[in-house]
Amino acid sequence: MVQDLIQIIDFVKQIDELKAVLRKTRPLGMERYENSAEHSWQVTLAALMLKDYAAQPVDINRVLRMLLIHDLCEIDTGDVIVYAAVGSAHEEAEAAATQRILGMLPHDMGDEYVALWYEFEASKSADARFA
Repeated sequence: MVQDLIQIIDFVKQIDELKAVLRKTRPLGMERYENSAEHSWQVTLAALMLKDYAAQPVDINRVLRMLLIHDLCEIDTGDVIVYAAVGSAHEEAEAAATQRILGMLPHDMGDEYVALWYEFEASKSADARFA
């Protein structure tokens, strides 16, 4: 149990680095670029507010977890516009980064979140499509 807490704390310290990853977009009305942590926060909150408008029923808890982890890989890979990353070596780098970062968590927890990340990337379930 203590080891699990140490792993979770190390993970939390690692994900703080997401705040330093600059995206290719600017917040509305601002000159600066947003960071990936801001992006993750905003899309997660937007999903929570829009859940009743989803085309199909969704499990909002799963959606929120997907959105909170979907860009953690950018700690290692940086931000790339989604259309530039499709079918590229960048996808492999993102998968490796996701496995490294989420692999810091206790085994069962890390595995659960890695599976959610892959589900999000595949965009086949109603939850992933909504996310």
